[in-house]
Amino acid sequence: MRSVILCLALVLAGCAGSGNSVKPNPVPSIRDKVRVEVLWRQQVGDGLGADYQKLTPAIFRDGIYAADREGKVFAFDKLTGERIWKASIKQAITGGVGVSDESVFVGTPSGHLVALSRLTGEEQWRAQVTSEILAAPQSNGVVVVAQTIDGKVYGFDADTGEQLWFYAESLPALTLRGTATPVLTDEAVVAGFSNGKVIALSSLDGGLFWDQRIARGKGTTELERLIDIDGSPVLAGDRVFASSYQGNVVSMNVRNGQIVWLDPNSSYHEPALIGDRLFVSGDDGSIYAYEARTGKRLWINKQLMLRQLSPPQNFAGFLVVADYQGYVYIIDPEAGIILSQARIDSDGVRSKMISEDKTLYVLGNDGKLAAIFVKLLPP
Repeated sequence: MRSVILCLALVLAGCAGSGNSVKPNPVPSIRDKVRVEVLWRQQVGDGLGADYQKLTPAIFRDGIYAADREGKVFAFDKLTGERIWKASIKQAITGGVGVSDESVFVGTPSGHLVALSRLTGEEQWRAQVTSEILAAPQSNGVVVVAQTIDGKVYGFDADTGEQLWFYAESLPALTLRGTATPVLTDEAVVAGFSNGKVIALSSLDGGLFWDQRIARGKGTTELERLIDIDGSPVLAGDRVFASSYQGNVVSMNVRNGQIVWLDPNSSYHEPALIGDRLFVSGDDGSIYAYEARTGKRLWINKQLMLRQLSPPQNFAGFLVVADYQGYVYIIDPEAGIILSQARIDSDGVRSKMISEDKTLYVLGNDGKLAAIFVKLLPP
Protein backbone atom coordinates (compact mmCIF):
# COMPACT_ATOMS: atom_id res chain seq x y z
CA MET A 1 0.00 0.00 0.00
CA ARG A 2 1.25 3.44 -0.84
CA SER A 3 2.49 5.57 2.04
CA VAL A 4 1.05 9.07 1.75
CA ILE A 5 2.28 12.14 3.61
CA LEU A 6 -0.80 14.08 4.67
CA CYS A 7 0.77 17.40 5.52
CA LEU A 8 4.36 17.27 4.36
CA ALA A 9 4.07 20.67 2.79
CA LEU A 10 3.29 22.19 6.15
CA VAL A 11 5.89 20.19 8.07
CA LEU A 12 8.73 21.20 5.77
CA ALA A 13 7.61 24.82 5.77
CA GLY A 14 7.23 24.95 9.56
CA CYS A 15 3.57 24.55 10.49
CA ALA A 16 2.07 27.58 12.17
CA GLY A 17 1.26 26.80 15.78
CA SER A 18 3.30 23.58 15.80
CA GLY A 19 6.05 24.87 18.08
CA ASN A 20 8.56 24.78 15.23
CA SER A 21 11.25 27.46 15.63
CA VAL A 22 10.80 28.54 12.00
CA LYS A 23 7.90 31.00 11.97
CA PRO A 24 5.89 32.37 9.06
CA ASN A 25 6.52 35.95 8.05
CA PRO A 26 3.99 38.34 9.61
CA VAL A 27 1.21 39.82 7.51
CA PRO A 28 2.91 42.68 5.65
CA SER A 29 2.12 46.23 6.65
CA ILE A 30 1.33 48.06 3.42
CA ARG A 31 -0.42 51.19 2.19
CA ASP A 32 -3.32 50.06 0.03
CA LYS A 33 -3.18 51.06 -3.60
CA VAL A 34 -6.42 49.24 -4.43
CA ARG A 35 -9.46 48.47 -2.28
CA VAL A 36 -10.90 44.96 -1.91
CA GLU A 37 -14.71 44.91 -1.68
CA VAL A 38 -16.98 41.93 -1.05
CA LEU A 39 -19.97 41.57 -3.39
CA TRP A 40 -21.60 38.67 -1.55
CA ARG A 41 -20.92 35.75 0.81
CA GLN A 42 -22.51 32.33 1.09
CA GLN A 43 -21.93 29.31 3.31
CA VAL A 44 -20.92 26.05 1.60
CA GLY A 45 -22.02 23.45 4.11
CA ASP A 46 -19.50 22.45 6.77
CA GLY A 47 -16.40 23.50 4.89
CA LEU A 48 -13.32 21.52 3.91
CA GLY A 49 -12.58 19.61 7.12
CA ALA A 50 -9.28 19.25 8.92
CA ASP A 51 -7.36 16.86 6.63
CA TYR A 52 -5.87 19.47 4.28
CA GLN A 53 -8.73 19.00 1.82
CA LYS A 54 -8.98 21.23 -1.25
CA LEU A 55 -12.29 21.60 -3.11
CA THR A 56 -12.13 24.25 -5.81
CA PRO A 57 -15.46 25.75 -6.96
CA ALA A 58 -16.30 25.84 -10.66
CA ILE A 59 -18.00 28.49 -12.80
CA PHE A 60 -20.27 27.69 -15.71
CA ARG A 61 -22.49 30.26 -17.44
CA ASP A 62 -24.47 32.09 -14.72
CA GLY A 63 -23.69 29.64 -11.92
CA ILE A 64 -20.92 28.85 -9.48
CA TYR A 65 -20.80 25.32 -8.05
CA ALA A 66 -19.15 24.32 -4.78
CA ALA A 67 -19.00 21.38 -2.37
CA ASP A 68 -18.13 20.62 1.24
CA ARG A 69 -16.22 17.67 2.70
CA GLU A 70 -19.38 16.05 4.11
CA GLY A 71 -21.03 15.39 0.75
CA LYS A 72 -23.12 18.49 0.08
CA VAL A 73 -23.03 20.21 -3.31
CA PHE A 74 -24.37 23.72 -3.97
CA ALA A 75 -25.25 25.87 -6.96
CA PHE A 76 -25.28 29.67 -6.58
CA ASP A 77 -26.00 32.56 -8.91
CA LYS A 78 -22.52 33.92 -9.59
CA LEU A 79 -23.70 37.55 -9.69
CA THR A 80 -25.96 37.69 -6.63
CA GLY A 81 -24.88 34.69 -4.57
CA GLU A 82 -28.48 33.46 -4.37
CA ARG A 83 -28.63 29.70 -3.81
CA ILE A 84 -30.16 27.83 -6.76
CA TRP A 85 -30.08 24.31 -5.35
CA LYS A 86 -28.46 22.10 -2.72
CA ALA A 87 -27.85 18.35 -3.01
CA SER A 88 -26.23 15.61 -0.96
CA ILE A 89 -24.43 12.58 -2.37
CA LYS A 90 -24.50 10.94 1.11
CA GLN A 91 -20.73 10.32 1.00
CA ALA A 92 -17.69 12.43 1.80
CA ILE A 93 -16.32 14.46 -1.10
CA THR A 94 -12.57 14.66 -1.75
CA GLY A 95 -12.52 15.56 -5.46
CA GLY A 96 -14.43 18.47 -6.93
CA VAL A 97 -15.91 20.39 -8.43
CA GLY A 98 -16.13 19.73 -12.18
CA VAL A 99 -18.92 21.06 -14.40
CA SER A 100 -20.20 20.74 -17.95
CA ASP A 101 -23.29 21.92 -19.80
CA GLU A 102 -25.41 19.08 -18.37
CA SER A 103 -23.69 17.95 -15.18
CA VAL A 104 -21.73 18.71 -12.02
CA PHE A 105 -19.10 16.12 -11.03
CA VAL A 106 -17.51 15.21 -7.70
CA GLY A 107 -15.34 12.34 -6.45
CA THR A 108 -15.23 10.45 -3.15
CA PRO A 109 -12.57 8.78 -0.96
CA SER A 110 -14.12 5.39 -1.76
CA GLY A 111 -13.58 5.92 -5.49
CA HIS A 112 -17.06 6.94 -6.60
CA LEU A 113 -17.43 9.43 -9.45
CA VAL A 114 -20.84 11.10 -9.09
CA ALA A 115 -22.67 13.13 -11.74
CA LEU A 116 -25.46 15.53 -10.73
CA SER A 117 -27.76 17.57 -12.95
CA ARG A 118 -26.32 21.06 -13.36
CA LEU A 119 -29.83 22.54 -13.39
CA THR A 120 -31.43 20.72 -10.45
CA GLY A 121 -28.74 18.84 -8.49
CA GLU A 122 -30.52 15.53 -9.06
CA GLU A 123 -28.15 12.55 -9.26
CA GLN A 124 -27.67 11.27 -12.82
CA TRP A 125 -25.21 8.38 -12.39
CA ARG A 126 -22.32 6.94 -10.35
CA ALA A 127 -19.21 5.13 -11.50
CA GLN A 128 -16.58 3.22 -9.49
CA VAL A 129 -12.81 3.56 -9.81
CA THR A 130 -9.98 1.86 -7.95
CA SER A 131 -9.14 4.42 -5.26
CA GLU A 132 -9.65 7.87 -3.79
CA ILE A 133 -10.41 10.77 -6.12
CA LEU A 134 -8.66 13.91 -4.85
CA ALA A 135 -8.70 15.94 -8.07
CA ALA A 136 -11.76 17.60 -9.56
CA PRO A 137 -13.24 15.44 -12.37
CA GLN A 138 -13.20 17.24 -15.73
CA SER A 139 -15.57 17.02 -18.69
CA ASN A 140 -15.72 18.38 -22.22
CA GLY A 141 -19.37 17.35 -22.55
CA VAL A 142 -18.53 14.07 -24.27
CA VAL A 143 -16.15 12.39 -21.86
CA VAL A 144 -15.54 12.79 -18.11
CA VAL A 145 -11.98 12.32 -16.86
CA ALA A 146 -11.18 11.33 -13.27
CA GLN A 147 -7.66 10.93 -11.86
CA THR A 148 -7.10 8.80 -8.75
CA ILE A 149 -4.50 8.89 -6.01
CA ASP A 150 -3.03 5.55 -7.16
CA GLY A 151 -1.87 6.95 -10.52
CA LYS A 152 -4.76 6.08 -12.82
CA VAL A 153 -6.72 8.28 -15.23
CA TYR A 154 -10.19 7.14 -16.33
CA GLY A 155 -12.42 8.27 -19.16
CA PHE A 156 -16.21 7.87 -18.82
CA ASP A 157 -19.13 8.58 -21.12
CA ALA A 158 -20.51 11.92 -19.92
CA ASP A 159 -24.15 10.90 -20.48
CA THR A 160 -24.19 7.37 -19.08
CA GLY A 161 -21.14 6.99 -16.83
CA GLU A 162 -19.92 3.98 -18.84
CA GLN A 163 -16.14 3.52 -18.57
CA LEU A 164 -14.49 4.08 -21.94
CA TRP A 165 -10.77 3.74 -21.11
CA PHE A 166 -8.14 4.04 -18.43
CA TYR A 167 -4.42 4.77 -18.20
CA ALA A 168 -2.08 3.83 -15.33
CA GLU A 169 1.28 5.15 -14.11
CA SER A 170 3.54 3.47 -11.55
CA LEU A 171 3.99 5.75 -8.53
CA PRO A 172 6.60 5.85 -5.75
CA ALA A 173 5.73 4.67 -2.25
CA LEU A 174 6.10 8.11 -0.71
CA THR A 175 4.14 11.07 -2.09
CA LEU A 176 2.41 14.24 -1.03
CA ARG A 177 -1.29 13.91 -0.32
CA GLY A 178 -2.80 15.42 -3.41
CA THR A 179 -3.47 14.82 -7.09
CA ALA A 180 -3.08 17.31 -9.91
CA THR A 181 -6.36 18.07 -11.65
CA PRO A 182 -6.06 16.94 -15.29
CA VAL A 183 -6.63 19.44 -18.08
CA LEU A 184 -9.13 18.32 -20.70
CA THR A 185 -9.67 19.63 -24.22
CA ASP A 186 -11.83 18.24 -27.02
CA GLU A 187 -9.02 15.95 -28.14
CA ALA A 188 -6.53 15.54 -25.31
CA VAL A 189 -6.00 15.06 -21.57
CA VAL A 190 -2.86 16.51 -19.98
CA ALA A 191 -2.10 15.18 -16.49
CA GLY A 192 0.69 15.28 -13.91
CA PHE A 193 1.70 12.46 -11.56
CA SER A 194 3.52 11.85 -8.29
CA ASN A 195 6.41 10.22 -10.17
CA GLY A 196 7.36 13.57 -11.73
CA LYS A 197 5.80 12.90 -15.15
CA VAL A 198 3.47 15.01 -17.25
CA ILE A 199 1.59 13.08 -19.94
CA ALA A 200 -0.81 13.79 -22.80
CA LEU A 201 -3.51 11.25 -23.69
CA SER A 202 -6.23 11.00 -26.30
CA SER A 203 -9.53 11.99 -24.69
CA LEU A 204 -11.30 9.57 -27.03
CA ASP A 205 -9.51 6.32 -26.21
CA GLY A 206 -6.83 7.09 -23.61
CA GLY A 207 -3.97 6.47 -26.02
CA LEU A 208 -0.64 8.03 -25.04
CA PHE A 209 0.49 10.99 -27.16
CA TRP A 210 3.62 11.77 -25.12
CA ASP A 211 5.12 11.74 -21.65
CA GLN A 212 7.79 13.95 -20.14
CA ARG A 213 9.56 13.75 -16.80
CA ILE A 214 9.98 17.18 -15.16
CA ALA A 215 11.33 16.03 -11.77
CA ARG A 216 13.73 13.31 -10.63
CA GLY A 217 14.33 12.21 -7.06
CA LYS A 218 17.74 13.07 -5.57
CA GLY A 219 19.41 12.15 -2.31
CA THR A 220 19.87 9.07 -0.17
CA THR A 221 16.61 8.91 1.81
CA GLU A 222 13.04 8.50 0.62
CA LEU A 223 12.22 11.95 1.96
CA GLU A 224 15.10 13.54 0.06
CA ARG A 225 14.07 11.73 -3.13
CA LEU A 226 10.41 12.71 -2.76
CA ILE A 227 9.01 14.42 -5.87
CA ASP A 228 5.43 15.17 -6.83
CA ILE A 229 3.22 17.10 -9.23
CA ASP A 230 0.20 18.31 -7.27
CA GLY A 231 -0.55 21.36 -9.40
CA SER A 232 -2.43 21.13 -12.68
CA PRO A 233 -0.62 21.73 -15.96
CA VAL A 234 -1.45 25.03 -17.68
CA LEU A 235 -2.17 25.02 -21.44
CA ALA A 236 -1.58 28.20 -23.42
CA GLY A 237 -1.26 28.19 -27.21
CA ASP A 238 1.54 25.81 -28.19
CA ARG A 239 2.91 25.53 -24.64
CA VAL A 240 2.25 23.47 -21.52
CA PHE A 241 3.54 24.93 -18.26
CA ALA A 242 3.95 22.80 -15.14
CA SER A 243 5.67 22.84 -11.76
CA SER A 244 6.69 20.13 -9.31
CA TYR A 245 7.73 19.59 -5.72
CA GLN A 246 11.54 19.26 -5.43
CA GLY A 247 11.76 19.46 -9.20
CA ASN A 248 11.42 22.14 -11.83
CA VAL A 249 9.17 24.74 -13.36
CA VAL A 250 8.99 23.88 -17.06
CA SER A 251 7.62 25.00 -20.39
CA MET A 252 6.88 22.18 -22.85
CA ASN A 253 5.77 21.93 -26.46
CA VAL A 254 2.09 20.94 -26.40
CA ARG A 255 2.47 18.73 -29.51
CA ASN A 256 5.29 16.45 -28.34
CA GLY A 257 6.10 17.31 -24.73
CA GLN A 258 9.61 18.50 -25.58
CA ILE A 259 10.98 20.81 -22.88
CA VAL A 260 11.46 24.39 -24.12
CA TRP A 261 12.92 25.69 -20.86
CA LEU A 262 13.16 24.66 -17.22
CA ASP A 263 14.12 26.33 -13.97
CA PRO A 264 14.94 24.41 -10.77
CA ASN A 265 12.20 25.30 -8.31
CA SER A 266 9.85 23.56 -5.88
CA SER A 267 6.12 24.13 -5.70
CA TYR A 268 3.00 22.27 -4.59
CA HIS A 269 0.80 24.30 -6.90
CA GLU A 270 0.07 24.94 -10.54
CA PRO A 271 1.50 28.10 -12.09
CA ALA A 272 -0.60 31.03 -13.28
CA LEU A 273 -0.22 32.79 -16.61
CA ILE A 274 -0.96 36.52 -16.97
CA GLY A 275 -0.16 37.88 -20.41
CA ASP A 276 3.45 36.99 -21.19
CA ARG A 277 4.39 36.20 -17.57
CA LEU A 278 4.25 32.97 -15.62
CA PHE A 279 3.88 33.01 -11.83
CA VAL A 280 4.72 30.29 -9.31
CA SER A 281 4.22 30.17 -5.54
CA GLY A 282 7.18 28.22 -4.19
CA ASP A 283 6.92 25.67 -1.39
CA ASP A 284 8.51 28.20 1.00
CA GLY A 285 6.01 30.98 0.19
CA SER A 286 8.25 32.87 -2.23
CA ILE A 287 6.46 34.11 -5.35
CA TYR A 288 8.35 33.94 -8.65
CA ALA A 289 7.67 35.74 -11.91
CA TYR A 290 9.06 34.32 -15.18
CA GLU A 291 9.11 35.48 -18.75
CA ALA A 292 6.84 32.79 -20.19
CA ARG A 293 8.61 32.55 -23.54
CA THR A 294 12.17 32.16 -22.24
CA GLY A 295 11.94 31.17 -18.56
CA LYS A 296 13.94 34.20 -17.44
CA ARG A 297 13.28 35.07 -13.79
CA LEU A 298 11.89 38.60 -13.58
CA TRP A 299 11.34 39.05 -9.84
CA ILE A 300 10.91 37.21 -6.53
CA ASN A 301 8.69 38.39 -3.67
CA LYS A 302 9.61 36.90 -0.26
CA GLN A 303 7.22 38.91 1.93
CA LEU A 304 4.89 35.93 2.40
CA MET A 305 7.49 33.30 3.28
CA LEU A 306 6.05 30.22 5.04
CA ARG A 307 2.50 31.57 4.94
CA GLN A 308 1.27 28.40 3.18
CA LEU A 309 0.08 30.12 0.03
CA SER A 310 -2.71 28.99 -2.24
CA PRO A 311 -2.10 28.55 -5.96
CA PRO A 312 -1.57 31.91 -7.71
CA GLN A 313 -4.44 33.21 -9.80
CA ASN A 314 -5.05 35.80 -12.50
CA PHE A 315 -7.69 38.25 -11.26
CA ALA A 316 -8.60 40.94 -13.80
CA GLY A 317 -4.92 41.35 -14.66
CA PHE A 318 -3.75 41.32 -11.03
CA LEU A 319 -1.89 38.40 -9.44
CA VAL A 320 -3.60 37.05 -6.30
CA VAL A 321 -2.67 34.50 -3.64
CA ALA A 322 -4.25 33.60 -0.30
CA ASP A 323 -2.72 32.21 2.90
CA TYR A 324 -3.33 29.97 5.92
CA GLN A 325 -4.88 32.83 7.92
CA GLY A 326 -7.37 33.70 5.22
CA TYR A 327 -5.73 36.82 3.81
CA VAL A 328 -6.03 37.47 0.08
CA TYR A 329 -3.16 39.50 -1.42
CA ILE A 330 -3.51 41.60 -4.57
CA ILE A 331 -0.11 41.84 -6.31
CA ASP A 332 1.15 43.95 -9.20
CA PRO A 333 2.29 41.34 -11.77
CA GLU A 334 4.78 43.72 -13.35
CA ALA A 335 6.68 44.75 -10.22
CA GLY A 336 5.78 42.05 -7.68
CA ILE A 337 4.52 44.66 -5.18
CA ILE A 338 1.60 43.83 -2.86
CA LEU A 339 -1.09 46.42 -3.62
CA SER A 340 -3.69 45.41 -1.03
CA GLN A 341 -4.74 42.61 1.29
CA ALA A 342 -8.03 41.58 2.88
CA ARG A 343 -8.98 38.84 5.30
CA ILE A 344 -11.74 36.71 3.79
CA ASP A 345 -11.86 33.66 6.09
CA SER A 346 -10.18 33.45 9.51
CA ASP A 347 -9.84 29.66 9.11
CA GLY A 348 -7.61 30.16 6.07
CA VAL A 349 -7.75 29.54 2.33
CA ARG A 350 -6.02 26.57 0.68
CA SER A 351 -8.27 25.82 -2.32
CA LYS A 352 -7.50 27.47 -5.62
CA MET A 353 -9.35 30.76 -6.10
CA ILE A 354 -11.19 31.23 -9.39
CA SER A 355 -12.02 34.38 -11.31
CA GLU A 356 -14.19 35.50 -14.17
CA ASP A 357 -14.33 38.96 -15.68
CA LYS A 358 -13.63 41.31 -12.75
CA THR A 359 -14.84 39.04 -9.92
CA LEU A 360 -12.75 36.71 -7.77
CA TYR A 361 -14.38 33.80 -5.94
CA VAL A 362 -12.71 32.57 -2.75
CA LEU A 363 -13.73 29.43 -0.83
CA GLY A 364 -12.39 29.49 2.72
CA ASN A 365 -11.55 26.40 4.73
CA ASP A 366 -14.64 26.77 6.93
CA GLY A 367 -16.93 26.96 3.90
CA LYS A 368 -17.33 30.71 3.42
CA LEU A 369 -17.62 31.43 -0.31
CA ALA A 370 -17.01 35.09 -1.11
CA ALA A 371 -17.23 37.03 -4.37
CA ILE A 372 -14.88 40.03 -4.36
CA PHE A 373 -13.65 42.75 -6.68
CA VAL A 374 -11.05 45.49 -6.46
CA LYS A 375 -11.31 49.24 -6.96
CA LEU A 376 -8.38 51.43 -7.84
CA LEU A 377 -7.64 54.14 -5.28
CA PRO A 378 -6.57 57.64 -6.26
CA PRO A 379 -2.80 58.15 -6.06
